[in-house]
Amino acid sequence: MTFNGGSWNGLRFGGIPQLKHNTFYNFYFVYSKEEIYYTYELVDSAVYSRSVLSADGSMTRYVWSVTNKSWSVYLKLPTDICDDYGKCGAYGICNVANSPVCSCLLNRFEPKDPEEWNQTGWFNGCVRINKLSCQDDGFVKLSGLKLPNTQRASWLNNSVSLEECANLCMKNCSCTAYASLDIRNGGTGCLFWYDELIDIRVLSDPQQDLFVRMSRKDIDEIKKSSHKSKIRKLQIIAAITVISIGILILCLSFMLYRRKKQQINYRNMRDSPERYAHVIQEHQEEELELPLFDMATLIAATNNFSTSNILGKGGFGTVYQGMLNDGREIAVKRLSVNSRQGLQEFKSEVLNVVKLQHRNLVKLLGCCIQEEERMLVYEYMPNKSLDYFIFDKERACN
Repeated sequence: MTFNGGSWNGLRFGGIPQLKHNTFYNFYFVYSKEEIYYTYELVDSAVYSRSVLSADGSMTRYVWSVTNKSWSVYLKLPTDICDDYGKCGAYGICNVANSPVCSCLLNRFEPKDPEEWNQTGWFNGCVRINKLSCQDDGFVKLSGLKLPNTQRASWLNNSVSLEECANLCMKNCSCTAYASLDIRNGGTGCLFWYDELIDIRVLSDPQQDLFVRMSRKDIDEIKKSSHKSKIRKLQIIAAITVISIGILILCLSFMLYRRKKQQINYRNMRDSPERYAHVIQEHQEEELELPLFDMATLIAATNNFSTSNILGKGGFGTVYQGMLNDGREIAVKRLSVNSRQGLQEFKSEVLNVVKLQHRNLVKLLGCCIQEEERMLVYEYMPNKSLDYFIFDKERACN
């Protein structure tokens, strides 16, 4: 015998999860006092299917392909090495995703022959570290498994609940495990094991839980280990949360510090421009091919942007009259914060204005890019701009 399909769980054989997605045939398992048999029938009578059982015990189901005019493999058992019967021995569990594939069912079991086990000789399986005491034992719930071989198992009718199964198994000192006989409607009936548990594997689509009998000492150790694991997870989560909050607070503090520092610097330059004439422009990474004025110079030139120096206003901002230390009169266009113009857009505009310099156009002397300020410095026009004469009714040409 090389393959065991597992016990019937009311819907399918528990060791063949592939049957859950079957669309070609319906299958049934009948057991009563008079008879026990398994049967199946094709859903579509037009489909041809056949099964081949080889000498080594493997089974392959084929379905006839009308398109290709050939037989195609629909299902093959065993599917991998964990389907080999008793691969990991008694109380061993096979997981094809691990290397090596075999391990003991729980950490309260150990290899029966450690030397042979380490050499991938898993036939002898595992044994309990602590023996059962019969009266003070308990059960450990295991999920995601193919149930052990039922050669020495027995079952009760489907009217018995899972809780009653636990009581019945506990009363029998030979009972080593139990599970629901039928998984439908939340689980009913009992399936008991009275010997070593063998032929267990991890399944990708399991639906039955296995309750393994363990000594009180083992159960206490398992609970303690589980409790420590939960505490460790909570500690890790708490540490990550604290670190994340700390980083967030640091970032917010740094942003607030930067903003406060900018406000203080601006206030100092506004109130005492002569003390901050040496401030270097912070955004002077790119050459604009024209002079860059610092904030302190323009504050001094415009009398701290006095309202009496205003030449005009617009959607872009306000224009102030000013005078530099060398006696040159200037017009400072101070862009409004509502203009939504970023640094790169401002620089691009300045470069375009520089390229458009003409003797009949007002000359751009420079600009200022400092803190949140964006300003253009033009030569001052004492006779005002051309639009003053064009749109003034008294001075307009007839």
